[in-house]
Amino acid sequence: MYKWIIAIGILLLTGSLHGEAPPCSWFEKTTGNLQGELAKAKQSGKKGVLVMFELNGCGECQKVKETLLKEPSVQRYYQAHFHNISLFVDNLGPLTDFTGKPTTQWEFANANRVIAAPTFIFYDIDGYPVTRFTGAARDTDEFITLGRYVAEAAYETMPFGAYRQTAR
Repeated sequence: MYKWIIAIGILLLTGSLHGEAPPCSWFEKTTGNLQGELAKAKQSGKKGVLVMFELNGCGECQKVKETLLKEPSVQRYYQAHFHNISLFVDNLGPLTDFTGKPTTQWEFANANRVIAAPTFIFYDIDGYPVTRFTGAARDTDEFITLGRYVAEAAYETMPFGAYRQTAR
């Protein structure tokens, strides 16, 4: 409990309650309603929603956005298969989760056990989390392989490490 009080105090002091750094340019700007984001994914024939959980001022998040997520092949693949949004673990602004429950980005990240940034969580077309990837991928190929793993629903039969070995 004490660590959460300190975290909220830091957020208040740094002004990070509602402000946030801009997401990757090809990520959709979230409406704050994950049910609506899911509906967009369904309407456009996507495999699900990819949420990048990031943190304001996070060096690793910025590095991922300036390198891996700027790669045209990554952008093409993810835009074709997923509805991509970014949420901030240090944002206390309102959010509606995939079930319609009011929450905040911070509470939603905690409910999804996001303990490091960046964390990528793939939600299927029904809003259920199916795959999580924390940190930066080694390279473009690994990140696209991760997307294929989810798009092909290979998570139903094997862990990503095994899939990655067969995908070579």
